[in-house]
Amino acid sequence: MITPKEARVVGLTALALFSVCLFEYIYIQHLRAKLWHEPPESWAATPYDGSTNLLLPWTFEDQVHYAAKVNQIRIHGVPYNPFFADQRSLRSAMADGLCFYIIALLSSPFKHLSTAWLYVSYALMVAWLLALYAFFRTHVARHPVRPLLILFVSVLILVTADAWIPLRVDFSIPNAGKLLTALINIDTYKWRGLEFMRLTSPLLTLLLMVPWLGGLIRSLSGRPSAIKGVFVGLSAALFYFVHFYNWTFVLGTLGVLAAASLVVPHFHQDRRVVWPAFLMMIVGMAPWIYLAVRETDKSVLERAGMIHVFHFDVGAVFPIALGLWTLAAGRRAGAKLSSPFWRVMGAASIAGGVILNADLVLRFSVQKYLWYRELNLVLILMAGAGLLIWLEKRSRSDLHAGYAIAGLLGILFFNNKCFAERYFVSAALPRTWEQALDWSNQNLDKDTKVLTVSALMTQLLPVYTRVKLQAGDGFPILSDVSTEDNLRRLAVLLKTLSIPKEKFIQERWYHEPGATDVPKRLRGFAPLENSLYETNWSVTMGHYAGLDKGRPYAAGHLKEMLDRVYSSAQALQEDYYVWLNNADDHLLDIGADERKDFHVVYRNAGVRIYHHVNL
Repeated sequence: MITPKEARVVGLTALALFSVCLFEYIYIQHLRAKLWHEPPESWAATPYDGSTNLLLPWTFEDQVHYAAKVNQIRIHGVPYNPFFADQRSLRSAMADGLCFYIIALLSSPFKHLSTAWLYVSYALMVAWLLALYAFFRTHVARHPVRPLLILFVSVLILVTADAWIPLRVDFSIPNAGKLLTALINIDTYKWRGLEFMRLTSPLLTLLLMVPWLGGLIRSLSGRPSAIKGVFVGLSAALFYFVHFYNWTFVLGTLGVLAAASLVVPHFHQDRRVVWPAFLMMIVGMAPWIYLAVRETDKSVLERAGMIHVFHFDVGAVFPIALGLWTLAAGRRAGAKLSSPFWRVMGAASIAGGVILNADLVLRFSVQKYLWYRELNLVLILMAGAGLLIWLEKRSRSDLHAGYAIAGLLGILFFNNKCFAERYFVSAALPRTWEQALDWSNQNLDKDTKVLTVSALMTQLLPVYTRVKLQAGDGFPILSDVSTEDNLRRLAVLLKTLSIPKEKFIQERWYHEPGATDVPKRLRGFAPLENSLYETNWSVTMGHYAGLDKGRPYAAGHLKEMLDRVYSSAQALQEDYYVWLNNADDHLLDIGADERKDFHVVYRNAGVRIYHHVNL
């Protein structure tokens, strides 16, 4: 039982953590308010003059993608394809669907999704602290419980998360640099927040792993039961709707435990739990896996970054060796590492190492660097458990742990301060865009078709309005239409608006020669006028496949595909709206104001919205 004193200590620490996180947003607002009182020459040139907002394509681009799915739940109750009204397949609700529903539920009290996104992120940081505390308290800590020691280990894991989440276990030089700069994010450290604070992954996806691992450990403690195994298997199957990486990882963990229960005599009692769990997970997900494999177009995987590889990842050596040593050390009853905690952690470590080399069998990999996240979570939990055990033996006073927690929160406070000071200027939409988006959300019916030649607006319209698009983004989690189909929709847009294809390609298509520079420009807060999402449809259409000129869907190949479908494309014969930024009007062969079939319904200094009625 948790005593009132322990509850107060944990509650105050959680409140302090939330306050430090919230400070970042408040400080950005303060800096932006202060900016407008400076001489005009210091701010007049910036286009970011709207309300404070961090849910933007030029901050963390994939946050906008995931927010578009959450917005669909807020509108329809189902995470439909946010771009195309005619796409209502069940596949679009599968990928990360459970995470989207969780975020939609947590954000429901908020009117604006951009505000909700920040508060949900901060709340999940507190959830992380409580989950880690419960995990270590239940499965590692000795009695009587020493709350400050557990809290110190938990806060330490959170503060250093931006280092250990992307860290490869072979400790390559670039990642070692991230590790050294993680604790104090000096002004040149740009990676702060790009890893841990991202929704849905890893902030929410990895968080859900912690209680699942705890539940698996608990099911192996005490009297084994097949009923326990069924519940473990069903909960493991749900990870398919959290993230494919998580699902693969929990499947691998159960597989290693199942194999170990057959080989090691001391683990035989685990068979009544892990085998029902392993089989239930496979049986429960068979229909969904069949649907995904049968109906997923290969081009969707290409856009996700699928590459054809066949090599051994040396980063797998350490976790596999560590896992084998852990299981071997606990193979006898009464050994120090014989508890279910170390058994599960050892199996998970082996599973993570094996999964890193799945391409040896599959002959392809998708964003292989992201597979380290789940593995690194297990390794950091093992390290945290070892640190807690050591502190319980060596530390006689908990007061030092309290001082250390305060110091760690101070480091996080400093990190958030540096982050705010670096990026506060660009933490907003242009005011004209913000006003036009608000008008569209209030005046256009849901699923109204909107045509825009701005690739950047295809990111913003699905997040801040209820409309759908003619041509949209190719981000695989959002849209499972084939790349060719998406390009065909773009060709229809060009035909409908009488935009010369050659002029469009020249201005709004990323070309091959500098393809290797794209990833650098995609990261961080790019100036609006230089944003790839503003000027390059080939990036939004191809995503990871479009960054490498050697891949089938790189910019040059996408252009050839667009050329092929353009000839057969037909202009729309229906009602629709057209969104034009000032920078877009010159692309039209005839100016929008000169077209008799266009009727202006909204206009401000930066945006015009037209309504086309099919006669």
